[in-house]
Amino acid sequence: MKNYFIFFLLLLSVRHISSQNWDTIGNFDNWGISTLYYDSISNELYIGGSFCFVNTDTIVGLAKWNGNTISTLGCGIEWDCYTTGISGYTSPVNGILGYNNQIYVTGGFENAGNENVNGITRWNVTDWEQFGSGLKMHDGSQGIGMNFKIINSELYIYGVFDSIAGISAYGLAKFNGTNWSSVHNFPLIPTDIGAANRVNDIAFYNNE
Repeated sequence: MKNYFIFFLLLLSVRHISSQNWDTIGNFDNWGISTLYYDSISNELYIGGSFCFVNTDTIVGLAKWNGNTISTLGCGIEWDCYTTGISGYTSPVNGILGYNNQIYVTGGFENAGNENVNGITRWNVTDWEQFGSGLKMHDGSQGIGMNFKIINSELYIYGVFDSIAGISAYGLAKFNGTNWSSVHNFPLIPTDIGAANRVNDIAFYNNE
């Protein structure tokens, strides 16, 4: 199935709105797009999902749009830059966010470029970086990141995991630019079916 990513193009004149049109910027294959992030510093739109191709170019899981062209960041997600014939479903990118002038990405993927990152990585302008063992469950299997938020100048990540970079954190963790830590000892929530903690979203309200 082909998915057409479209954005709203609003053309403004000095005196009035002259036209309003939908326009396509590219043909994203497979499961398409799941998340967007606009980086106001670079004036670029980051696009994440489960795609393997954009138009005829091999761009896997993550792309960026500068208003005119779509490009990849290194080898992207779950691709080594040289294996041909890649197709089908790829583990998704669920969240993208800029923090301290670097782009952070999370999801259900295992690799970013040639690095084994286990669900979380960052782009340092030239390459992908790993955070130790990444997101892990208590049995050693890979965890999943849902998304990020910045609260009080710290980067928060939430999802389905029991540790991040080797630090115990049950579905919620934060990064101060140097170290990861749990958030006020957020507990392991017991269930009768043995399900893992799953944090789908967070918000900062009334200083809490």
